[in-house]
Amino acid sequence: MMMKIFAVFTLVTWAILLPINALGMPTQNDGLGRLSFGNINRNQQPRYWAHLIVAFALTLFTLWMMRRELLIFVHLRQNYLISKEHSRTAQAKTLLITAVPVECASESYLRQLFSFVPGGIHRIWIYKNVPELPELYEERENLTLKLEDAATALIRTAIKARVQQEAKAERLQRKQAKAERKGKAPAGVFPLGVTANQEDEGFAGDMEKLGAEKLLEKIHRPMHRPGWMPFIGPKVDTIDYCIDNIAKLNEQIKEARKKLPEAKSWGAAFIQCNLQIGAHVIGQCVPYHEPMTMYRTLEATPEDIVWGELLSYKKPFI
Repeated sequence: MMMKIFAVFTLVTWAILLPINALGMPTQNDGLGRLSFGNINRNQQPRYWAHLIVAFALTLFTLWMMRRELLIFVHLRQNYLISKEHSRTAQAKTLLITAVPVECASESYLRQLFSFVPGGIHRIWIYKNVPELPELYEERENLTLKLEDAATALIRTAIKARVQQEAKAERLQRKQAKAERKGKAPAGVFPLGVTANQEDEGFAGDMEKLGAEKLLEKIHRPMHRPGWMPFIGPKVDTIDYCIDNIAKLNEQIKEARKKLPEAKSWGAAFIQCNLQIGAHVIGQCVPYHEPMTMYRTLEATPEDIVWGELLSYKKPFI
């Protein structure tokens, strides 16, 4: 859209305003000054009307382009929302309700309240007050991202070392070929530039594994210092640290989830309908008589939700 607007602006102003500013104007201006707005003399002030008309015309054109592009966007969005690929997903049929009053925060009440929904309600999840569960989940997500970064760094380092070792092996092979031509006996060569001796004969059938093991021993694994204070404390292996702590957090999350049946409901609920139109009907209705309660958000996905903020009762957080 912006390219179209700038192109029309450029063509119109160059074709109309530049000749009006420059043609028939006795002036002392040189160069680009003859094409400017200030090049018009006082006795030629009616030419200013061209600037005013062009400004209004381009403004109306910009507003028309914005409306046109908005209609195109709405049309594309509507086609995507009602497409079979999207309308059959769980996301399209799920909505989040926040600021749910205490008397409404039960599955039976919500099923009775929305019993008129086309297709009916498939499932309802009530958000329970287990304060440590969002913190454990967030910590596990951070460790998962950290583990992914460390594993990626290790793989890149290993690939780089592998390429260097292969280059060294090629140079060594060229030297050995040259020595053979001169009549010297060459030594056995393992892949990745690892030379073989007589005691390595037992590994002759698995030379690639031997070379890879010796290569990995020389690769520096990602390290970091745990804790919130930088440059303090011993360094630990990042991959091993993340794996161990993720396993511990999995157990802690499992134990925290056991408290959910007895936990208190806390102002939020997810409702999944059998049909997409059912979720949109709930999104458009007024389920409670007080304002700023039971705020409805369509197509709620776990990636868009700040789970710790769902503990707030008065406002929805996404």
